[in-house]
Amino acid sequence: MSQHLWPTPIQFETSDGYAYSVNGPREALEALVSIFPDKFGSRYDEAVQACKAVLEGQAATDTTRSKFLSSLNENGLRVIDA
Repeated sequence: MSQHLWPTPIQFETSDGYAYSVNGPREALEALVSIFPDKFGSRYDEAVQACKAVLEGQAATDTTRSKFLSSLNENGLRVIDA
């Protein structure tokens, strides 16, 4: 199985102030389903689907990064570095 990594990790802060770093679609999907406070919104749904598609070999890795950033925005989580 190949590693799907972004060129630059995304660091964000959870709703309780914990800093979290995501390096690619697998970690993004884990964060989406376990960390996001309310798990809602069209951008959240798009990010989940994009990550799953990459992990199933049906999409390119680079599309997931922007979708994950959009979902962070949508859910009010602060991006520290991207």
